[in-house]
Amino acid sequence: TMIVPFDPGSGDTEARMFAQYVSKYLGTTIVASNISGGGGGVGTQHVLSSAADGYTYGFASASIAYGMAFGNIAATPDDVQLLCTFNGDWMGIFVPSDSPFETFEDLVAYAKDQPDELLIGGTNVGSAHHCFYTTLANDAGISCTYVPYGGANDTVLALLGGELDAAVLSPASIRQYMETDGVRLLTLSTKERVSEFPEVPTAYELGYEDVADIIQFRAYFVPAGVPEEVLDIYDKATEQAFNDPEYQKYLADNNLTPFYKNHVEAEEYFDQFIETAKTAAALMG
Repeated sequence: TMIVPFDPGSGDTEARMFAQYVSKYLGTTIVASNISGGGGGVGTQHVLSSAADGYTYGFASASIAYGMAFGNIAATPDDVQLLCTFNGDWMGIFVPSDSPFETFEDLVAYAKDQPDELLIGGTNVGSAHHCFYTTLANDAGISCTYVPYGGANDTVLALLGGELDAAVLSPASIRQYMETDGVRLLTLSTKERVSEFPEVPTAYELGYEDVADIIQFRAYFVPAGVPEEVLDIYDKATEQAFNDPEYQKYLADNNLTPFYKNHVEAEEYFDQFIETAKTAAALMG
């Protein structure tokens, strides 16, 4: 059984899609069930209270990690064992195409000379966009004014309308304007460059090492205590599922960031992600 701790449509598609391929390589049926509520907390607790035998697992996204880091989900990393990560959405710093900032370092230099003058927009306070911006700004030693919007579309309109100097956005919400040269991408939140924009350096590459794959990742998890031999079975099946040519085509066709980590790698990543989020939360006050 796979528990999706959100309503249908909120990560549900990605959770179910990858499960189809995992089921193929596990050689068994996976039944998906949505148990929403509490910002993902109800479904997460359902998984964590299940038997630690691997027969019940849950879908986790970055929002679950942020919920734990901000204390909105009553669980700790010690309660959770990641099975794998499988894809995600990166975030980037965008400016209008007529901006004087040709590179992210141009923006950093200006912000250091003019603290708090630049207006950088993004989604709500405490969101993934806000956490990425806060971590990057702290690492870069700059202070800008973060302007929160209710959604990505509002942020895009504000950026294109000249209300903002820059914005934190995910590719799905801004890609059409990149194709028409309406905006320019300065840097992004993955550790390695993305194939879609190979000429754009990552923040990590520019020397901001606190920004290492701060992406809106998608993953599976089980309660802590599942036997290692069961985790190894999942490792084999999830890696095969991820590398399945049909799944790789699905990722490419939908402009999703390939992001596979096995249970050991995913656990390390998840723990570090939460620590980074906790630091960002503290910086936000």
